[in-house]
Amino acid sequence: MYPWLVLGSSVFGLLSLSYFVYHYFANPKESYWLATLAVVLSLTVSFLCAMLIPVDIYVISEGGLKSESLHVSISQEQVQNAYFILFATLLFLALCVVPHAYFYGEARGSGDFDLDGDKRSCWIACRSTAVFVALVLFLLVAGLNFRPGRTETLDRAMESREEAARWVGDLLDQEHGGLNAVSFAIACLTFVGVGGWVFYTAYGMAALPFSWLRGRQSASQQRSGVEQEIAAVRDQFRAVQAKFQLREDGTPDLGRMR
Repeated sequence: MYPWLVLGSSVFGLLSLSYFVYHYFANPKESYWLATLAVVLSLTVSFLCAMLIPVDIYVISEGGLKSESLHVSISQEQVQNAYFILFATLLFLALCVVPHAYFYGEARGSGDFDLDGDKRSCWIACRSTAVFVALVLFLLVAGLNFRPGRTETLDRAMESREEAARWVGDLLDQEHGGLNAVSFAIACLTFVGVGGWVFYTAYGMAALPFSWLRGRQSASQQRSGVEQEIAAVRDQFRAVQAKFQLREDGTPDLGRMR
């Protein structure tokens, strides 16, 4: 009971941290419940995948993890199953939940969001997500077909039903429980993510010094500052008008001081 309590508390802490990070950076006027759910779950699963790496290294080096006080015993097979579950969940979130939330928000547009939503936006999001998933699956199958270590070819799969079943089994790596196929999919997803991170980070690193110099102000604070500057300029203009005589067009004559 105690290990499960620790695990549940840790997962709850990660969910709370992900929720705090999302609400810190999200615009409240454009946020909606489906986007919150997708981002929080994606961040939590990503944190769990990263936290599993030290456990994997320790289990491989020591041959297992045993704790008499916690009554916990972790083997390499259990770590492998945890990797498979987390990676499969991450693929489901990245290929289904996150695109659906994105297309749902695009279909609804900006404005106030409620918890119910409308059926039309949900239907458009489901249709767009289905097209996106079909395209990704096609590219994934094409990539798996040409990955290293393949023993079956597509030409032999056309000969008989047994050859086709063997080709599908080799494609999905049934010999290793599909672990290589999932790892390949995660590698492709990571490549796309790293490409986007590099593209957007280049702008962020260039704009970061200017952001520090400018500081963080709300819209009302910026407008108040602009109004104060305008009032100061008007006071200076009145002081100049009071100091110099005016021309016929109303502008101060700097050569004739009062």
